[in-house]
Amino acid sequence: MPRFHLHKRSEGWRRTNVLRLNKFGKDHFKLKSFLNIWKVKKYPSWPQFRHFFKILTKKEKITFFVFLLLFAASFFSLLLSLYFKNTEIQPSPGGVFVEGVIGQPRFINPVYSMVSDVDQDLVELIFSGLLKYDENLKIVPDLAKNYEIKDGGKVYEVCLKDNLFWSDGKPLTVNDVIFTIKTIQNSDYKSPQIANWIGVEIEKISEQGIRFSLKNPYDSFLENLTQKIIPEHVWEDVGSQNFPLAIYNLKPVGSGPYKLKEFKQDKVGRITSLDLVRNQRYFGKTPYLPQISFRFFNTEKELIDAAKRKEIQGILPLDPDNYQYLKTLGFQDFHLFLPRYFAVFFNPDKSEILSDLNVRQALNYGIDKTELIEKVLLGYGKTVDSPVLPEIYGFSPPSKIYNFDLELAKTLLDKAGFIEKEGGSREKTVKKEL
Repeated sequence: MPRFHLHKRSEGWRRTNVLRLNKFGKDHFKLKSFLNIWKVKKYPSWPQFRHFFKILTKKEKITFFVFLLLFAASFFSLLLSLYFKNTEIQPSPGGVFVEGVIGQPRFINPVYSMVSDVDQDLVELIFSGLLKYDENLKIVPDLAKNYEIKDGGKVYEVCLKDNLFWSDGKPLTVNDVIFTIKTIQNSDYKSPQIANWIGVEIEKISEQGIRFSLKNPYDSFLENLTQKIIPEHVWEDVGSQNFPLAIYNLKPVGSGPYKLKEFKQDKVGRITSLDLVRNQRYFGKTPYLPQISFRFFNTEKELIDAAKRKEIQGILPLDPDNYQYLKTLGFQDFHLFLPRYFAVFFNPDKSEILSDLNVRQALNYGIDKTELIEKVLLGYGKTVDSPVLPEIYGFSPPSKIYNFDLELAKTLLDKAGFIEKEGGSREKTVKKEL
């Protein structure tokens, strides 16, 4: 019964609609004829599209173009975002970099280079150490394949990499490392680095292995192993008296990424320029720059004048005031924090005033290190609270940090007996004369 009922309703509905279509059949055929005349397509043709703006009001046209511009801007922003998200800037090989320097090289030799920034810069490019600082100021292997610390930090064993060579083609061996350290340890050579190696014994334990033995554990000893190595076959016959005078100080044989190409001198023998090229026997990654050139100047004024003439591409001005001026010449500013610091050390044994702990603490609290950096170095520096820098292996934060606190400094000076006078100065009578 239910099935029959549904069938009848469906049939009735169908009949009704047929009747309605018959009733309005003329209108149906008129609509069909109208559509056939216009032949409506899925997309308008170009002749039809040209009439689009004729049916828009001025306000609608403005709205249309605003949305069109927004769409275009959004689309290109999306493309740029995808581009930068999925790509990164990489240096490409080639070119010559010219750096301007005040002074001139004298000892391109790791045994002596510590006393001169010019020499040290060149040594870093020409020589290699067992270890080195990477771009994050972390100590990593260089000539060393690996190293091991034993006996609670009293023994360091280092294994050299395979197939190491000097720039003249001779092999670099354990003997070169031992020769370098023993030369520095020998007081006859007067190396400024001798203090770093006092009490350190070095021995060959295999064809590629070296052992350093310390009397006491020394957390920063890994930094000592960044010492650059010199070739024994070049220097072994040069005595201590002639060591500082040898021509090899200006014509070095190294194992670093670059080697000396040539240097030029003026009429009085002063070196005016020096060119380095890639060391084809370098064991590490090939440098992007095939050549680095140095130009040497007597004064900072000469250096800045060369920058004006676009003769140099890199510069390290001594006067912080010149930083802003160099920016106007198109130089880009890079901040490089070197592993060095400036400090004041108080010797209580040499001064009765400094023997008072309150005075020493007052001086610490009363010095605004941040203001010093801003005014003296124009902000190109950062404060530290320990002679061992945070980047150096073995660093541990100091137990006490002296942040600037002028009121606390005054209180400590009061305790030490220093009475404040007019103008802010303080006095203390140490000994009364009768």
